[in-house]
Amino acid sequence: MARSMALLAALLSVSACTTMQYTPNTVQPITGGVQVLYEYPQDGRYKSLGTIEVYHYQPGLSAPTVSDALPKLKAKAATVGGNALIVRSHQVGQFDRSISITGEVLFVDPVSK
Repeated sequence: MARSMALLAALLSVSACTTMQYTPNTVQPITGGVQVLYEYPQDGRYKSLGTIEVYHYQPGLSAPTVSDALPKLKAKAATVGGNALIVRSHQVGQFDRSISITGEVLFVDPVSK
């Protein structure tokens, strides 16, 4: 019982944490803000820069959503030269306090065909 109480106390003492892993393909220059896309651009004016895997913990009564982690996803995408991001998958963790997200960073060429 004491061991489980200590474990519970340790879990509750963690306020909010996020871990992130980026697997680069190449780096391109930043050309503005990062857009969230739901599919690849149809005209083929993009280059995949790599993937991002994020684990986001959020204490509180409500489960975290993808929107809660978007600012960190966008910031990481911008630092590696991306101007677009596609969220590939997400999964809410145990006890609804965390979310794991996988995304793909793109550089979308702003020049029209």
